[in-house]
Amino acid sequence: QGAAGEAGAAPVAGQADAGAAAAGPAPAPAAVPASMKTMLALELARQMAEMGQASRAQAMVKALRGTPRTLPDPAVASAARLVDVEVRAWALQGLPAGRARSAADAVLAEAGDFPAGSPQSQAFGNAGAIVSHHASLPPDVSRAFLLKASAAAKGIGAEPERRRAISDLSLQVGLALSSEAMLAARAGAWNRVQALDAQLQAVLAQATDASVQARLLALDSRLKAQQGKADLAGQSLARSLQLVEQVADLPARALLLQQVARLTDAGAAGRIDAAAAALQAQAMPRPGMERARTLAELSVLHANAGMRVKSSELAAAAAATPNLGDADAIAIHTQLIVQRDLAAARLLHEAGQYAQAEALLRRLGEYLL
Repeated sequence: QGAAGEAGAAPVAGQADAGAAAAGPAPAPAAVPASMKTMLALELARQMAEMGQASRAQAMVKALRGTPRTLPDPAVASAARLVDVEVRAWALQGLPAGRARSAADAVLAEAGDFPAGSPQSQAFGNAGAIVSHHASLPPDVSRAFLLKASAAAKGIGAEPERRRAISDLSLQVGLALSSEAMLAARAGAWNRVQALDAQLQAVLAQATDASVQARLLALDSRLKAQQGKADLAGQSLARSLQLVEQVADLPARALLLQQVARLTDAGAAGRIDAAAAALQAQAMPRPGMERARTLAELSVLHANAGMRVKSSELAAAAAATPNLGDADAIAIHTQLIVQRDLAAARLLHEAGQYAQAEALLRRLGEYLL
């Protein structure tokens, strides 16, 4: 769910593939840092799980966790362990209710084995937000994860780690409430949707981190639009974009705008596109990686929305940034190839063009693994 694509449609077969590859040929695998390839491969596994290919994603994560390029790097190893839990949470989708409940208990136990504090809170919280998507599980299963996340976050003694963990939890709770509201809306349970809307308002009122507030407001905008409250939806979106505009660091602003766009519905497209255009104008005269990273994030934003031509233009502009060092150029190029192909695969999958989506996923797997 992002800004609407060109003509509001997902890419047709072949077009997404061509658009995603427009950044140019992949750099030689040896030129890409091993840690970057592993982190991108973990993102591939995460998306495959979200697309219903949890078994393949689990096998991929297992292989990545055992490779020499993962084990020596604590940050990469920690990320791989977290994605493992997330993939297992996605694997609950489609299971019969009884099996899903027992499998959820196993994921809950695995998250509980993480180190106390932020790692444990993040594992519980991320899994809880994912579990909320599964119609086969009652909402109390997701809440069990989120309550564990809350206890882990509140048990952190040091600041600002405790504050960050609680802010992250606010977003995870908001995502879970939004998912539950969408399931309730599909079932026509509008009284339940309104109750969940009120709970989201309470979470939003307590959030203190501006980037979290921006994303919660995006969720609120979508939920209001779902209820036919167009004026309130527009107000929440405007407040969200105001918070995005206040981010001084341009690449960070572009990333946050990308995240906000993924949480809105098609009705937000015009305002998202206007914010992206304004940010592009600011980034173009900036030097080096500030320009390149900003334009790369905007390229991915448009790729997520199915706007292939605009995404390609921004990718080319990012790659053409003057005075980029070799390492920086490789990092930007690799990010664009992988994230734009991931966006194309997701849109193709959503459009029911499974063979084309599978071809992209296989190409990414061959490159990253």
